[in-house]
Parts: sequence; structure tokens; C-alpha cells
Amino acid sequence: MEERRITPAKKEYPATHSMETDWFGVDEDGNVALISFGQDGPVPDDIHDTYASDLTTEYLAQNDGPIQMLNYTKEQVQEIMKKSEPVDKDNCDFSDSSFIQIDVNKERQFINIIKSNKNYQPCYCLSKELGVYLVNLDEIKPRDKDALVNDRIVLRVYNYFTFINFDDKYDEDNDKENMANFPFYIYVQEDWISSIVHRMLIPKFPMKAEQYPKESQAKMLRFPFKFSEKNTFQIAKYFPCYLGRVDLILDNERYEILPNEDGFYSYYNDNGKQQLTIEEVMQLVRTCQVKKISFGGLSTVGQVDVRHFKLVDGVYKEGETSLNPEDVCQMIKNDFDKNHA
Repeated sequence: MEERRITPAKKEYPATHSMETDWFGVDEDGNVALISFGQDGPVPDDIHDTYASDLTTEYLAQNDGPIQMLNYTKEQVQEIMKKSEPVDKDNCDFSDSSFIQIDVNKERQFINIIKSNKNYQPCYCLSKELGVYLVNLDEIKPRDKDALVNDRIVLRVYNYFTFINFDDKYDEDNDKENMANFPFYIYVQEDWISSIVHRMLIPKFPMKAEQYPKESQAKMLRFPFKFSEKNTFQIAKYFPCYLGRVDLILDNERYEILPNEDGFYSYYNDNGKQQLTIEEVMQLVRTCQVKKISFGGLSTVGQVDVRHFKLVDGVYKEGETSLNPEDVCQMIKNDFDKNHA
């Protein structure tokens, strides 16, 4: 079988650009999760610009060509198709992403129709044994679509619409109902600053990393915990991340105030190596271990109200102003309280 090669371009995040993207990760038990990162981040440095639908098709595909095999287990496929409905002339409504079950005795007819539609995007096979495929029948020629129904080639359909729709992620009850039979852990980072990743779905039959091609496995984020035991997590705690904003600079190291998994807030460094509580930051300043400090409005247009201090002979100077370390600590504390209120 021909090995599939995927080489997406790494995403760049200029200051005015949304960081919204999806990626996948694997836990210590080998389970795979889909993670939707919000437009304000933070987002890991080494992931690519993609969509959840690509991570569950292109990245999972075992081969190229018009029919691409996806390595689902039989029980995973059966779980997905629990929501399928019979197809007949009076009920043949297909979406742009439909799971279909064909008559396995008419597989050759089905494949010939797919191959005859040259401009059709790849059709994904979840199980040849069960005859289950993921297709976009909107792209099929009308006469071929009619043949699939009238000749009883397609027997059942489950319309998933946008496959995995993170656009509706705030309608949590609806999403859980629509995704309840899908074999991935699903996590979402909401679309505003100071967000934390939270779990939306625990699958009945989890997808395993080993079901992906080795090249795709190498691109997964590797987490040191079990998804089944982790309802929320702060992504910046585990990986170097591009920060959505900068709240503090200590000796050229950039930090953003982000929520911890315990509900409190800390300063997270963009290199993924350091996490500081406000008390730890104040202690560094109080003991004069920091030579240069910047805070207050660093991410605003024009950097309004930014304060820049430099340690000189035991005091922090800003222009003609000199403050003792304790006064600077209080200013940083006030800024911290304002930014995560």
C-alpha cells in the first residue's frame, strides 16, 4: 500500500491575526484527542494550520487515490453508524459530509461511480467489511447520485454536516449529542483571552495513535496524563506556545497571565519552560533578581500606560522616577489583578 505524505505549512501568527486552529494529541494511554484552539490562544508553536476534519481524514488516511482507507476499528464504525437512517427514494438527503453504508455486493458499482467523478474530492473508506464510507455526495454528478439511491447501492446514511463542527462549540448540549458516537476525545479552548482548554467528549471506543500512519503520529502533541482523567488543562503548561498577548517582561522573557487548572492564575512564559505565580514574580523583584521589568498595556495599540523599569543601585528607575522594589511589586500586583479580574 502506498504511504501517504502530508507536509502542511507551519502557521504564522502575526499580532493582528487569529490563532484559531485545530490539532491532535495523544495521552499516556495512546488515546487521541482533537483540540480546537481559540482565536486568542495560547497555541503551541510547532503545530500547523488545519481543521479537525483534516485530522480525522487526510492525516488518518493510509493511502492516496480516489478511495482512501481510514484505519477505524469495527466497533468504532458500528458506533458511528448507530445514528444512520435508511436511504430510499423518499429519504435521500445527503450533506457535504455523509457517512454512508453501501451494499457490499455492489462495491464495484460504487467505486466505479466515485472514480468516474474526476473532480470529486477523495472518498474515505472506514470499513470495507461493513461497507461504510465518508463522502461528499454534493460533488457527485446528479445522474450518479440518483443511481446510488435508485439502484440501492447506498443503504444507510448519517449526515454529519461539517463533520466535526467547532463553530457550534458553545451549544454544548447539542455538540455532545452530535458527537457522542465519535471515537475521539474532544477539547475546546474558547474564543477569548484567558481561556483554558476544556473537554467536551469522552468517546466510548477511543481512537488510538497507532491507528494513524507513523508520519501523522510524529506530529501529535504528547501529553503526560490520561485524557479520561483530565477535564481541563492549560496548554502553555506543557508546550512552548505563541501567546495571544504579553502582560509582563522580565529581563527579556515574555509572560502572559493565564488560568491554571486549579482556577487560579499565573504568568506563563512563551518558551514553555517557566510558570510563575504573582507571589514568585514579586519575590524576584523584591530581592532585585530582575534587572529589567516591563508591564501594563504591552499588548495594546501604541502600548498605552506601559511601564519600563531598570534596576540601578538597588532601586528601579523609569526616566527620572526612582522606586524601591516593594513599590514596583505593588504596581505589578495591581496590574495582575486588573488583567485577570
